[in-house]
Amino acid sequence: MSKTAVPYGSWPSEWSAERAAAASRDFAELRAGHGGLFWIEYDPADARCTLWYWREGQASCLTPAGFSLRSRVYEYGGGAFCLTAQGLAFVNEADQQIYIQDLCQQAPVALSRNLECRYGDLQFDRRGNAIVALEERHGEPGVEHRLVSLALDGGERRVLVEGADFYSSPALDPEGGRLAWIEWSRPEQPWTATRLCCAERTVDGHWGHVLCLAGADGQESLQQPRFAEDGTLYCLSDRDGGWQPWRE
Repeated sequence: MSKTAVPYGSWPSEWSAERAAAASRDFAELRAGHGGLFWIEYDPADARCTLWYWREGQASCLTPAGFSLRSRVYEYGGGAFCLTAQGLAFVNEADQQIYIQDLCQQAPVALSRNLECRYGDLQFDRRGNAIVALEERHGEPGVEHRLVSLALDGGERRVLVEGADFYSSPALDPEGGRLAWIEWSRPEQPWTATRLCCAERTVDGHWGHVLCLAGADGQESLQQPRFAEDGTLYCLSDRDGGWQPWRE
């Protein structure tokens, strides 16, 4: 076999930039529900994120042309969709608004219409028939964050909690009576010091007094609150030097 000397970095190859980009398909946010599995798939061929639904051995794309699922909250995104009683809710990449969609692949319908705001960390509140979300507002006096609830019937917006610089990971217990979340304030970062907070739903359907369960002394980072089926609240904490699961 003959060899040909060429300058470094200029040898011919069948591997192109297009082939490299085409190989970067990605998958995220796997969910189980409605008798099947849901996930977000990023396809570099059309540069958008679509929602897929697998059931009875068949996978189908639920996202129509002109839509792409991606949250830009904190610029990192996350929590771009959640399942509801009748279908799903998702954040559309172009306008960062929440849309509602059934499983019959009909056109999504906008639930929020405030273009100053971005949304993420979507959670379905079955008891309140609403979407709980992290809201990021861009305007005067600057970027603000809060947790809000948007009613599926009519889109009424209700502020659940505000005042901290940052929020993340809202979680509802199975009965819909308790809401937990993570919050922190400047100059801390989420990996240095956060607070685990919780509120209980009152008889009139609102959320009552906020209780800080851990992190009030600013000495630990807490992440990923989750409620078990029996209502027990779990969370990761680094109070012993590394993130480990703790329970309430």
